[in-house]
Amino acid sequence: MITVTKPEGEVKRKTIKPIPPWGQIALVSLFSIIGVLTRIGLEQIFLLDKTVTNVPIQRIVHTEQQKSPVYFDFWPNVLGCLLMGFIIKQDFWLKKSIPSVYVGLTTGLCGSITTFSSWSYEATVVVFRQEYTNYFLVLLIGYATCYATFILGTHLALLLEVLRPNFYPQPNSPGSEYQIHTEKMTIHVIHLSAVFLFLGAYITIIVLICVYPNQLGVTQSGVIWSILFAPFGAIVRFYFSQYNGDYKNYPLATYSVNIVGVCIVGALYIVRTAEGLTPTTSALISGISSGFCGCLTTVSSFISETYGMKETTHQYRYVLSTIITAQVILLALFGIYYQAAHVPFIYIP
Repeated sequence: MITVTKPEGEVKRKTIKPIPPWGQIALVSLFSIIGVLTRIGLEQIFLLDKTVTNVPIQRIVHTEQQKSPVYFDFWPNVLGCLLMGFIIKQDFWLKKSIPSVYVGLTTGLCGSITTFSSWSYEATVVVFRQEYTNYFLVLLIGYATCYATFILGTHLALLLEVLRPNFYPQPNSPGSEYQIHTEKMTIHVIHLSAVFLFLGAYITIIVLICVYPNQLGVTQSGVIWSILFAPFGAIVRFYFSQYNGDYKNYPLATYSVNIVGVCIVGALYIVRTAEGLTPTTSALISGISSGFCGCLTTVSSFISETYGMKETTHQYRYVLSTIITAQVILLALFGIYYQAAHVPFIYIP
């Protein structure tokens, strides 16, 4: 028998990950729509005056245009991290019995409620307001609050387990054998339901845009465009999340999608500041920013991955590299643009 040995120092090639099953894609897409609608709903609840759009920043520095205590998407990020902490503690039964639902809830729902790109953008806005102390507060309080609510979510899950011991299915329960036999059927039913619900919602949005573009302000609504683009952002993030395990102690995939989303948001912001944009074009750009980029980037996974790291040095390396990279990109992009354009800074929430 001939033994073939690999040359010393040969590097193992990374294989391309397969496309996830259609059922998981449908669930991630469906939950991404629910997530982006939740985020937009919270934004509207805590926004007092929508006339701040396209208003020079100097006019609103000392006004109370929003009720969010730190930045525009503070409450969506807090809620998403709270849910994420609660859901990941269900992995001992939910992840094992219905893994696609677990992925849909964590990657689709929580990942789409939270948005890293908006948080980074809002921190950059504070710099151009020349409120440098508040700049560090936005970053520090934004991260600390999300991390704290994530831990609170895990504690709530543990508390529910203590108060209701029989609330969760037990792996060794008498009905577990029956559950094993019906598991495949249950998963298929869930996947089919997700496909029909997602396609129904998505086709409805497309029909509204194509058939009634001028009625009810359909094409001028950022919400409509956000729903349209949200699944694409979530699916891209879901696909690349498979590569996180290839890099020990550093979720490079999450880092990459967060930074790419920040770059796109920065570029779209510059486009939105241009004069002469039609309401439809402005709403379309807003939909790409809030829908695609908002679901492409995530705070909940960012916090969850940090929480799961055993070494403190690895946590600091991941957190600081992600936040600093995003801030350097946005500060450089906006600074160069406004230095060249010689126009006052414009805040677009």
